[in-house]
Amino acid sequence: MSGQHNTADWLTRGRAPEELNNDSHWWNGPPILYRPIEEWGLKFNPKKEPLPGEKKVHVVAAAASVEALLIDYERLSNINKAIWVVARLLNIAKKKSFKGGRTLSISVKQLQEAENFIVKEVQKSFESELTKTDRKGRKGGRFACLNSVQDESGLWVVGQRLKNKNPKTVDSSLQKLLPYRHHVTRLFMQRAHTSGHRGRDATLARFRQLYWVTQGSKLAQSIKSKCQMCKLPEAKFLEQQMGQLPEARLKPSPAFNHVMIDLFGPYSVRGEVQKRTSGKAYGVIFIDLVMRALPGADSELNILTPNSLLLGRATAKNPGGWQPNGNNPGKRYHVVQIVTDEFWKKWTELYAPALVIRRKWNTANRNLRPGDVVIIADRNTLRGDYRLGIVRVNVMYKNFQIGEKVQKYKGHNEAVIVSRSAQRLSLLVPVDMDQDQETKSEAIESV
Repeated sequence: MSGQHNTADWLTRGRAPEELNNDSHWWNGPPILYRPIEEWGLKFNPKKEPLPGEKKVHVVAAAASVEALLIDYERLSNINKAIWVVARLLNIAKKKSFKGGRTLSISVKQLQEAENFIVKEVQKSFESELTKTDRKGRKGGRFACLNSVQDESGLWVVGQRLKNKNPKTVDSSLQKLLPYRHHVTRLFMQRAHTSGHRGRDATLARFRQLYWVTQGSKLAQSIKSKCQMCKLPEAKFLEQQMGQLPEARLKPSPAFNHVMIDLFGPYSVRGEVQKRTSGKAYGVIFIDLVMRALPGADSELNILTPNSLLLGRATAKNPGGWQPNGNNPGKRYHVVQIVTDEFWKKWTELYAPALVIRRKWNTANRNLRPGDVVIIADRNTLRGDYRLGIVRVNVMYKNFQIGEKVQKYKGHNEAVIVSRSAQRLSLLVPVDMDQDQETKSEAIESV
């Protein structure tokens, strides 16, 4: 429609207020709209003439044959995407037009045909072994026990004993045989695992609904052990090997010459004079490092005061009511030496061997390094909420708002820097992992 009949141009050309009354073209439209459409001056299917210096080029879609469809399966990372690519290529070759590659033109049946096409291409890598015969006349070589045969579509299937009724598949069809060391087989197993992120047996059972592979349990375990999503709920806190014992714990010494103190508490206690007041009290345990003996502080001291820590006792009296008796110090000295030597002899024979065994923390692990991706185990997080961090000098993680989608992070509250002990962290992706940065980023984004 020409500009003079287009009332939308009134705003750009300017109109007086009285021209916008109820009887104007603004409300009723231009008069040309009330005439027959033949009088509107429209041109249907106009021929676009080339501009000066422009040359027309005719593009013809050449359809490739199905047999000439070559795909480098080693470069694929997702079997579903590979099936869609093959389905589009096959549909282009079938319709001899690039319009066949549109997503809307691909049916479910064509996706199944594309998946069978990929399986058939993969089976060519070991088809010679399936068709050969050994010295005993058995066909199939090491696959003879699987009774592998070709079905009507040319696919190698296993389990001829279950031909009448196969309980593993929905339509009672036989499982398609795949080679163990092929990359596509790994992709099919990965698809079976990502459908539920379950254990090894559940992954293998889902895989065997359609396919069969030798050493399937081993392949399923390999897929699960490398799954980043499965590492999150199974993550373990970082531990380090228990350190060496100090010399003070291995060298005979007088009682309580080397002491270890354990504090526990606090406990809320009431005042002895003013019952309404309360305060905090801590418990303390004194342990001899060598003999592992505890003193009876309750009966010897009642309460522990700063004077007790300075003098070693609450009063000037000898602790325990010990008083020297007898008039022969030499004889008493020999008795004490005999008892002491006998004690340390028993200590060396009976207790010292128990120090060899590490009851826990008996495995040496690598220390955290800057750049390691870790899981921060905060106590106030929700179940299934895993907060990732990168080890720097401190632990840094993004602070998302409640209800905000991770995929739509706005960038507010750029980062929160907190300090965390190594015992509250779990290593997810080490910085020295043998993979490129892109693969490492995909591992983080998959979480």
